Amino acid sequence: MLARFCGRSLWLLPFFIFSNLAYSQKTINGVELETSKTNSNRHLKATKSVILNLNLEESLKLVLNFDEKCNNKFKDKRKWTDKSTDCKHHNNNLIETVHFRDIKNKNQILNDHFLLLRHGYNRGTFLYFEEITVELSETELHVRQKLLSDEDVKKFIETKLETIFSFQQVEGHFHLKLLEKNKTQLTYTYQSTTDHWLLNKEMMIDEIFESTAKGLSDLFLSFASGMNAP
Repeated sequence: MLARFCGRSLWLLPFFIFSNLAYSQKTINGVELETSKTNSNRHLKATKSVILNLNLEESLKLVLNFDEKCNNKFKDKRKWTDKSTDCKHHNNNLIETVHFRDIKNKNQILNDHFLLLRHGYNRGTFLYFEEITVELSETELHVRQKLLSDEDVKKFIETKLETIFSFQQVEGHFHLKLLEKNKTQLTYTYQSTTDHWLLNKEMMIDEIFESTAKGLSDLFLSFASGMNAP
């Protein structure tokens, strides 16, 4: 995978410079943050949970509105989507998101399975694919996001595009649990691993925890119409 330090997306939050400490944790505005290190690999995790005044079906629609999040100031940078369309929810670094639903090796057991192409800008262009899977039961729902290597992408679609990103592993997990008729608990967990030399610095860890908490909180603001908690 071609990797370069060049930005984040709506769900790849601003974990850009990290501590050399073996382990550190902090809670900011309801966001639980922790970081650890194994050899030259920095591992990060962030979690936030809220209650939505919605049922599971309505909550799922909010989670899957990936293409409604972008920075409208980047309209001219779009390559694959309509430059005249306004995104409903602001994401500071995301130019556009493209869905790929006609994929090879689709898991037919899942409720939904597709790919997203993420195109963004922050000190340079970033480009990557992620796999989205949806599993639904009567009372629980799981939406999982996974960063794909260039080799893995070719298992699903034919493309000559190459990844431009600085993480080796990124996963996101929306866990929705129905508490009662129109009340659903939404917990989002983000995890990443990188060996980028700049992303392992100690001096900026407090600032990064602050910006990470803000990024996760901003993500949840896109659910504001269904939330009863900040």
